Amino acid sequence: DDTVGIMEEIYRVCKKGAKIDIIVPYFKTTGAFQDPTHKRFFTEKTFQYFDKRNQRYDFKCDFRVKSITYKYVATGWKLFVLKYFKRFIWDVVKTMRVELEVVK
Repeated sequence: DDTVGIMEEIYRVCKKGAKIDIIVPYFKTTGAFQDPTHKRFFTEKTFQYFDKRNQRYDFKCDFRVKSITYKYVATGWKLFVLKYFKRFIWDVVKTMRVELEVVK
């Protein structure tokens, strides 16, 4: 229920340089909205809010986004075409995997 609180707790228990892998529902998938267990969905920019260099809020954590990868619903040539439109077309991406690094 508390994304900020969870991020602050992960930060609190991790050592400097720790790598964190997070898999979240992508904001442009209908599953993110219709699945009653999903309370939030995320964009590529969501985790930038937890980087002290970009923070607009006084969060008690500091992470760097190291990489973002996607789980696509298509394969082959469809994937080749659709991956460039993932932010504009629904249901191209199911989930987003974000690798963060703890900065202390």
